[in-house]
Amino acid sequence: MVYLLVFGGVLGGTRVGGGIDYAQVVAPGIVAIVVMNSAMAVVGGMFVTGYYFHAMEAWLLGPITLRGFLGALVAGATAMAMLAGATALVLIRLVLGLSPAEPVLALAAIVFGAAAFSLLFAIAFALPRTPDKAQSVLAFVMMPMMFFGCTFYGWDSLAWPWNALALLMPTTYLSETLRATYGSSATLHASPWLMAAGPAVLGGLAALSDHVFRRRFRDFPW
Repeated sequence: MVYLLVFGGVLGGTRVGGGIDYAQVVAPGIVAIVVMNSAMAVVGGMFVTGYYFHAMEAWLLGPITLRGFLGALVAGATAMAMLAGATALVLIRLVLGLSPAEPVLALAAIVFGAAAFSLLFAIAFALPRTPDKAQSVLAFVMMPMMFFGCTFYGWDSLAWPWNALALLMPTTYLSETLRATYGSSATLHASPWLMAAGPAVLGGLAALSDHVFRRRFRDFPW
């Protein structure tokens, strides 16, 4: 709400490249931030609770495989991030009066972003020896994704080398795809390689998270 009121409500009406209302540019990026933060909160909350309150021992003794445990964690985080993203779309409609021209594509983008971020944060929290070490690293990872990942501006407004840096940020792809559904960008959304990269990214993150998760908890070290 604060982001929408400040960047959309106050700065909305300002015309940026191509005469587009800035509210149309920033609103999809705010959705990407909400999806990212929600996925991180669920995954991080589970790891931190398991570490500090020794709940992980009880979870690992349950009648479920490590892959099943990981799948449940990612599914739960994805569902919560999807709900947060959908709620953000509703708030954008109520606060800024903007609705996606392609709502199905907008929801599909949110589903993809929620799953990708959930897998990414599962890797980030399981990779270090203990989750408290992951928290300090994530502070330096999430800030670039927020401010260099085309959340507050469109990718087509960047010049070299910033446009190349932005392509390394997952928030760029989610933000730009959502902008396409609002009619404020088609730069990345229209690229065939981007559409093909989505399933490949999810597959790669799933395989890596499976490997990291089983390596960390096969012989429980905490």
